[in-house]
Amino acid sequence: RWAMTTSSLALPRRRGLATRRLFPLAAQRDSFDMFKRDRTNVYVASYEEPVEYQVAWEWQRELIRQRVKRETDTDMLLVLQHPPVYTLGRGSDVGHVGFDMDDPDYPIHRTERGGEVTCHAPGQIVIYPIINLTRYKKDLHWYLFQLEEVVIETLKQYGVTGRRDEEHTGVWVGSEKIAAVGINVTRWWTMHGLALNVCNDLQLFDRITPCGIEGRGVCSLQSILDLRTDADLAEVEGQLLHHFQDMFHCTLLAARTTTADDDRRDEAERIH
Repeated sequence: RWAMTTSSLALPRRRGLATRRLFPLAAQRDSFDMFKRDRTNVYVASYEEPVEYQVAWEWQRELIRQRVKRETDTDMLLVLQHPPVYTLGRGSDVGHVGFDMDDPDYPIHRTERGGEVTCHAPGQIVIYPIINLTRYKKDLHWYLFQLEEVVIETLKQYGVTGRRDEEHTGVWVGSEKIAAVGINVTRWWTMHGLALNVCNDLQLFDRITPCGIEGRGVCSLQSILDLRTDADLAEVEGQLLHHFQDMFHCTLLAARTTTADDDRRDEAERIH
């Protein structure tokens, strides 16, 4: 059902960053086994227009199915935005949802990821890694740490100090959450991932208790800085990919994906 062709990522130059091979390691790292091996190729499928959550969710599950059945073995990143949607983790408490779930203003889905209820919307960059952790480190705590570090390093480029919370996953600026992280892993293949608030409508979070945490708000890069929305979304996405490649010691290449479902996108592609 899925076909994929690949080519080198051809990024427009941003802030003097290299284009073809996305950003070689800039600093010496601790001697994880990961950094002693050759770089893994990771294929990036990035979408300009928001993708319905249900569609992207089905893409992830199909990609995982193919890999678990060993029909293919490539690592991928899906990089996208969603129309407004609320999602719950597998064990989420519906008490954190402040509206009638039988008559919501926007779609709501219970998923297999960890974590509590959150919200996605245009202006929020979502990255879904479909990667095999046996190539990196078979440690889920390490994996969550690395995803958070991708965001923290990205925020540094804008003079924003992100931090972790001792009790909750994600990335915080002060007492407010700027990025959510939630994953699911099957036979060491990952799905779901991270969502960074860039210039999305934060009022959508008012109808839930974000991530189930009382008394803590949410923020975005736009609420902290004076961003020019669309132009800065592309810039922030490039920075996230930059630091993903750095933290996971991989080489990012462009992916073109096609699906046989005619009622969805016959071809969903973007060379970043």
